[in-house]
Amino acid sequence: MFRVSLFLLVVLFSKITFAKQIDTQVTHVGCHVNNNICYIYIPKVNNSSAIPSSNNCPSRHLDSIRWDTSKIKNADAILAILLAAQATQKKVSIWVPDDSSSCVSGFPTLSFAHIRG
Repeated sequence: MFRVSLFLLVVLFSKITFAKQIDTQVTHVGCHVNNNICYIYIPKVNNSSAIPSSNNCPSRHLDSIRWDTSKIKNADAILAILLAAQATQKKVSIWVPDDSSSCVSGFPTLSFAHIRG
């Protein structure tokens, strides 16, 4: 009973973050020279943003996903994956968190990414 109660307390008082998967091409990849922010741009879908409307970042509509390389352990690997996808014109699957606390400079960020086969 104690384990069940502890589990319920953890679930109730934890911040739960949901993410949405986006399967897309990568049109642009880059990094800023004056800070630790890297970014990609993805194409719109039917003239609408490919980034889910459940994402609350202020710049969601600009179709850019950004990440802070100083805060992500595998930032170089993420950049390499996304550059490879762009160079080979393969689709990637990107998981974008829904919560606005995950924004980077007002833009959505990513939880993970991989190249689709």
